[in-house]
Amino acid sequence: MKKYYISPKKFTKEEIKQYKKRRAKEDDCSVLINEECEIYNKDTGEKIIVMKKIPNLDKKKLKNYLVKTKFATTNRTWWMLSTSRIFGYSPRIKMRNDYCTATALARDYPECHEYIVSLAEDINEIYKETLWEQREFHNQQTEKVLPEYRLQWSVFTSWIINKNNPLAYHHDAWNFSDVFSNMITLKEWIEGGRLFMPELDVKIDLVNGSVIMFDWQKILHWVSPIRKIHTKAYRYTIVFYSLKQMWQCLSYEEEKKRARSSKTDMYMKRKKILEEKLKNDT
Repeated sequence: MKKYYISPKKFTKEEIKQYKKRRAKEDDCSVLINEECEIYNKDTGEKIIVMKKIPNLDKKKLKNYLVKTKFATTNRTWWMLSTSRIFGYSPRIKMRNDYCTATALARDYPECHEYIVSLAEDINEIYKETLWEQREFHNQQTEKVLPEYRLQWSVFTSWIINKNNPLAYHHDAWNFSDVFSNMITLKEWIEGGRLFMPELDVKIDLVNGSVIMFDWQKILHWVSPIRKIHTKAYRYTIVFYSLKQMWQCLSYEEEKKRARSSKTDMYMKRKKILEEKLKNDT
């Protein structure tokens, strides 16, 4: 595995803000990486990125599951659409589901769900082998989450599947702090879709069937436009991560009781407001 030693640039908040307002340019980064690698911070000696092929990954089996999955297309960034679907476990979302729950994948696509959860365990082992200290810290943070909201014996709580997605410059949000997210890449017959990291001056051509690991909240990154060069072209990425809001989740039964109680309180408040309105009108 090739090793790279890089001195990261120190961007100001204003410089980062300007990057997030525009598309990437080829000259944003000069070093192209298209092989298994480890990237180190030259100044501190810290390992900051690992890209490694996944041993024994059944790419055909995974692809067959993914092509059968329905995705939603939304405006994830202000200038481009995103086609994706979130799976695993979800924290309380006030305006949607005010309780912690499993996402719909387990119900809608049980075989796909089971296979990807098994991949989480495989990725967890690679994480442990190549980034032991970071994974150990990640594991300590995950122990704050109840077992029913973790992906088997891994450190992850959730994952997102992206389909042919270019993305603007951004930092990920809402995950555990100071831990690495892990992303599987599955692709064929495409050009582009590279990860640009201007602070490191690198653009990474993701290896098919590999996992890439880094701190997505700290490193500014961008996915370049994707061009299909064959009618059967595709690019899927599966990002495993851990949501800090999951720390607040109660057991399934307690979450159900809490949700029922919240709904009752809401209905009683609405009833009181309506009664006051009717009283005032008369």
